[in-house]
Amino acid sequence: MIRRPPRSTLSSSSAASDVYKRQVSTQSTGVTVCCMLLRTAATTLRPATRAFCTTATNPSQYYATGKRKSSVARVWLSTGESSGEVMVNGKPLAQFAQNLQYNEQDVLSPLVLTDMSDHVSVKSTVKGGGTTGQTGALRLGIARALAEMSPEFHRALRQDGMLTRDSRRVERKKPGQKKARKKFQWVKR
Repeated sequence: MIRRPPRSTLSSSSAASDVYKRQVSTQSTGVTVCCMLLRTAATTLRPATRAFCTTATNPSQYYATGKRKSSVARVWLSTGESSGEVMVNGKPLAQFAQNLQYNEQDVLSPLVLTDMSDHVSVKSTVKGGGTTGQTGALRLGIARALAEMSPEFHRALRQDGMLTRDSRRVERKKPGQKKARKKFQWVKR
């Protein structure tokens, strides 16, 4: 039986690795212990370490996060039996993109570039923003997950600029002006 370590021991990744070594040395079934401990540690660690833990427990699944404007997309790529489908918030991509061809092409562009559109299935959740922000966030999330999958993909995606987060946001409205850049109509007298 594995005892759950206190939260204070899992505050950093080095502490988590110490706990992992201690648990594995005391148990004879190392693989089971490793998976169970990593699942336990994944709930209490920082996001980067949590992503490593979830990838380590299921090696055929890759996780990444993409952001654009005020949208955030969480993407899980899996290489398995149901390859080729893209699900966003529990809906197929065509239904999510509201049958807008350019939105679908934008989301699928990392998969098409790496020729992985038939070999992986994508499951994702998207929150915030509008359609443009959400499709941009999905594209970045899929590209990051593919880059995590293989270093060759990382090179190709980097050269096409798909791993760069688009930092453009809506500019704020200024006082004494109609909008961010637009001024009120000038009156001569």
